[in-house]
Amino acid sequence: MNGDDVTATGLFVEHFQKDNVIWNGERGRTVFFQNELPYDAPNQAAWQLDGTLGYAAYKVTDTVTPTRQGPEAVTTYGG
Repeated sequence: MNGDDVTATGLFVEHFQKDNVIWNGERGRTVFFQNELPYDAPNQAAWQLDGTLGYAAYKVTDTVTPTRQGPEAVTTYGG
């Protein structure tokens, strides 16, 4: 999300294979966030960035002041 003063009343992201949401705007608000991580990451080596294992479901960039977030749900498949 790139923009200031944004309110996301329903933000749904599923099966994206990197950071799922990257929030770059100031004074943002997420009322509801639902995220389902990919089922089929091939292996741990393919599912990391710069030595950090995995990716974020909802990432606020370092230059942004904290955002307000309401209820959230992040699910994975434990096959």
